[in-house]
Amino acid sequence: IVVKLASGRVHASSVLTPIADQALGEPADRYVLTLSAGEVGPALARLNSDHRVAYAERVRTMSAATVPNDPCYAGTGACTVDNGASPTQPNLVAVNAPQAWSVTEGSPNLTVAVLDTGVDSAHLDLAGKIAGQQVICTAPNELCAQGVDLVGHGTHVSGIIAAKTNNGVGIAGLGWNTKVFMYKVLEDPNPNALDPEGGEGSTADIATAIYDATNSGFRVINMSLSNQPCSANAFNC
Repeated sequence: IVVKLASGRVHASSVLTPIADQALGEPADRYVLTLSAGEVGPALARLNSDHRVAYAERVRTMSAATVPNDPCYAGTGACTVDNGASPTQPNLVAVNAPQAWSVTEGSPNLTVAVLDTGVDSAHLDLAGKIAGQQVICTAPNELCAQGVDLVGHGTHVSGIIAAKTNNGVGIAGLGWNTKVFMYKVLEDPNPNALDPEGGEGSTADIATAIYDATNSGFRVINMSLSNQPCSANAFNC
């Protein structure tokens, strides 16, 4: 264990000798004590209750943080995402993903419900990561084919959440072991409607998907959605 004395005027021997016969001195009034496994718990309790001790902590083994070898994250090899414009995935760094990975790489028991344009389950970086798909498109004349993502947005979002990571391919995902269930609520490109590029959907279908997801036991729902600004008198807000 490592012990830091509360004051430099405290005699280390008066504090530490009752705990261990020998203590290795470190700078700034810190001392390392070597104890048997059965002695550590009682020693920590005793030292941390002593007003002459600033702290007493178990010495633990640390290792270098894992750096995924996916080329779009590691900056190695060819990165075809965004035409190679962001090979270090600064979005993951911005949300402190590397620090989070030292705590958890995601649970295989967690599936994120994603409400989007569908997902390409055959994508190399999503193989085995799609738990299921469901289409909820009820607006008149909507085009929502099952099992495909003709817009690409849902596949992009699913990759950020759960792309296979540290596999030497494509991008790194936030949850290395996490899976995605896709609710397709945004339509495919529709040249016969007001949505030629696709990616639009109704709030009614989105609400239905939210209810279905929560009733199905999903604990996390992702909706990377927005709408256009509108006035209070606008018909289609």
